[in-house]
This record gives sequence, C-alpha cells and structure tokens, in this order.
Amino acid sequence: MNGSNPFDTPVTNKGAFTEDPVEGKPESIVERGFAAKLLEKGCQPNPVYSGSGDSLLHILIQGWFEESAVFLVSHLTTDLNHTNEAGLTALHLACANGLAKLVAALLERGARPNVQTAYGDHDDTVYRQSPLHMAVQNNHESVVTAILDHKKMVEKGELPDTDRSNVTLLPNLNLKNSEGDTPLSLALFEVSCAADRRRG
Repeated sequence: MNGSNPFDTPVTNKGAFTEDPVEGKPESIVERGFAAKLLEKGCQPNPVYSGSGDSLLHILIQGWFEESAVFLVSHLTTDLNHTNEAGLTALHLACANGLAKLVAALLERGARPNVQTAYGDHDDTVYRQSPLHMAVQNNHESVVTAILDHKKMVEKGELPDTDRSNVTLLPNLNLKNSEGDTPLSLALFEVSCAADRRRG
C-alpha cells in the first residue's frame, strides 16, 4: 500500500465485470464503482495491516482521501472503533486532519466520540486525547462543528445515544487528556498563544 489510495489505482481491465461501469463516468466514480463491486463479491472491507495496526480506513485518512474514506465508511458495519498501534481510531485521525465530512459520516455510523488515545511512547507525549481534543488542537473549526452538531442530534433523539455494546455515542465535551486539559482549555490556550504571537 505504501500510503497510496487503493481506490485510486488505475483500472486496467475495464471489462472485468458483467456490466461496464466506465462509459461516460468520472474516473473517481468508476474507481469507487469497482470498489463497490469488490465489496459486493465479499472483499474484506477494512483489513488491518501488520506493523502499524492501521486499517484501510486509517490509511485512507492519513492520505487525505476523504471521499474514498466516506465511501468505505458507508460499507462498514464494524471496525469503526479499531485503534492502531498508536492508539488512534479513524475518528481521531479524521479530526486531526480536518476531514469534517468524514467525521460526520463516522459519527452517524456509530463511531465512538469519547475514545481516548493510549499512553504515549515518550515521556513528553500527551495521551488520553479524545477526537475533539485533536480537532481543537489542530484548529479545525468545521470538525468541532460536526461533533457539536452530532451531539445536538443525539440529544434530540435523531441518532441513537448508545451503540450495541451500550457505550455512549454522546460526545463528552469535558474529557481531560493526560495533561488535565479539556477541549475548552486547549481552545482558550490556543487563543492566548495567538494573541501573544500578534503582540510579540
């Protein structure tokens, strides 16, 4: 894989299936059409790669392939909360990378918004970070908005408040990371740092 997008691999055998999905369609639609056909035929949708523990979804997110990741999420019924060796779920990565459309899709499909990262490898690593921590830390306002919108929908009863394992799907805005910071304290710290940079 080496970071390449499996959904963006050039199609070399366009007659591989009984119908030709290629005629007159944009290339990205064609590629997802082939991916859909492969999924229909029983391909494992979200394999995990040894070494990093990254799933296919993790790799798509790390490569900024948001549309392909949203497509894959629409075909997943499990594996949304898989953590890689670094303790990151797909939702953590999507929040860190500012992929708001994907964040909304993950939350809608049942990704757990309150999973916190595992212990870090180094003494200076901040851990126990929620996806919201990562969105705030990386200044992704659209992602923060997607999480807050999801919270409103759960509170209104438009989306379930727990998953099949009875784990809450309501985002907790007050989780603390290993430094004792909530998303709000991180946001206020960012505002203070930006003000200091403007003055200095």
